[in-house]
This record gives sequence, structure tokens and C-alpha cells, in this order.
Amino acid sequence: MIQSIVFDWGGVLIKDPSLQMIHYFAKILHVSSAEFLRVYKKFSQDFQYGTLSEPMLWEAVCEGLMIPQPAFSSLWGTAFRHAYVENKETFRLASRLKANGYRISLLSNTEAPSVGFFFEQKYTLFDVVVFSCLEGTRKPEERIYRILLQRLHAKPDEVIFIDDNEQYVNGAAKVGIHAVRFRNCRQLRTALRSLL
Repeated sequence: MIQSIVFDWGGVLIKDPSLQMIHYFAKILHVSSAEFLRVYKKFSQDFQYGTLSEPMLWEAVCEGLMIPQPAFSSLWGTAFRHAYVENKETFRLASRLKANGYRISLLSNTEAPSVGFFFEQKYTLFDVVVFSCLEGTRKPEERIYRILLQRLHAKPDEVIFIDDNEQYVNGAAKVGIHAVRFRNCRQLRTALRSLL
């Protein structure tokens, strides 16, 4: 029997902020989005793992771009706030599911400044939250799904995981979690009806 429903953050509960953030960084740093991405990609996984701090990230990125470092206390946090838009329909669905007795949780590959913003929102919706940068592992690695199950005190077949990324959905399915690829809220409701 399903006890827990786990949502991804970016691309499911909120509009994917990535593209808007890339444009924001490029504008602030006075480089093209392509130039920024070329350098940032070298460090993005370490930032999501939490093994690279934000100051270290900007030092490495700016060195790679051969430009001065930006004068921001948290450029990432500023850009994330700028790009943050809740998918209200998905939040409403999650709230209804919680009201119906399901545990609602969050599993996300997320960087530390974005996690800080998350906790500032003081959400009461989530029973468990698992962020890659706090765990040193990221989707689709098996370990992060095992951490999720441990925190939920649940067996894989008692959990549904929802993500817009096919690789991450497949990673959850490999450990036995019911996995649903998110395309839109209407499609998600249909998928959940077949599982609940």
C-alpha cells in the first residue's frame, strides 16, 4: 500500500529555474550564456554534491572565464530568488494528497543557496526533505534513494516518486520505488489514480 508520495522540486513543484538563472548569471558576469555554461558545467556536480561551496564555485568559474568575481554575498541565492516560481497546481495536488493521509516529501538535486531559500519558506507540506548537497550524493545514484527510504521508514513499494527527468525516474524505479515521469499536472493526476 502506498504511504508516501515524493516530489522533485525544480521542474515539478516549481518551474525549472535553470535557464532563467543561466541568463541572469551571464548578464551579471558580462559573458554569453554559452560561455558561462561551458565553464560552469565543469563544477556543477560538485556544487550539487555539496563538496564545493558557493565562494569556491564563483572563484573557479570566474577564473575559467578570466573575469573578476562578482560582488554578491550570494549570487546564486539572488538568481534563484529571481527565477523562483511555484507550480501552484502541483502544490495544490500535493496538499490534497496530504489531506487524504499520504506523507508528502521532497527529493531534489539542489545547491546549498537554494536549500537555504527553501527553508526560509517554512513549508509545512513536507514530512521529509532530501537535498543532494546535504547528503553528498545525487539522483540518479542509488544511495540518495536509499537515504530517502530510510528517512521515510518505508519500503520501496510503499513510495511513489515524481520527477520530470527520465534518468532520475529510472534511478528510483531501479530500487523498486513506483516512479512517475512528470509532464504536467493533468497527466500526473491520471498516473496517480492508477497507483493509489
